[in-house]
Amino acid sequence: MKAVVYEAFSAPPHLCTVPDPTPEAHGVVLRVMATGVCRSDWHGWVGHPEAVQELTGGGAHLSLDALGHPTTCCSSIACLRKRGRHVQVGLLLGDQATPALPMNLVIARELEILGSHGMQAHRYDVLMAMLRQGTLAPEKLIGREISLAESGAALMHMDRFEGTGVTVITRFD
Repeated sequence: MKAVVYEAFSAPPHLCTVPDPTPEAHGVVLRVMATGVCRSDWHGWVGHPEAVQELTGGGAHLSLDALGHPTTCCSSIACLRKRGRHVQVGLLLGDQATPALPMNLVIARELEILGSHGMQAHRYDVLMAMLRQGTLAPEKLIGREISLAESGAALMHMDRFEGTGVTVITRFD
């Protein structure tokens, strides 16, 4: 099967052939028609929207920015194909609340820009039930646990996007 492979920081991803996945007993293999890229992978693409255009045969059909930063928003839009859709989840805050969007691309490619506040508050009870039942396992998103004393250094290095997952302060000694 074909897969987009990202092998090095700041290098553009490339399309290659990889073995088809084999499901475990009682498992299933799903055909993915669209997917997203996490922020750490996206960071390697900064300044490389042409690579996404090439890898996808003309650009992505859909882009999603859940970070809420002008750079990720604009980069996502630049990766879209003609008539593509960008979804902005959540608000951009403070001095980043009104980013300069690449309207030349929006018009030339006839793009749609959609906004979403995210999950509706009246559905939180369903989310909490899924957490209690173990249907959702947010702990799998944790990449590193640090102490409060280490948090300053971690904040100063956030722009480096080292490692995977979310860094969580779990020790307060």
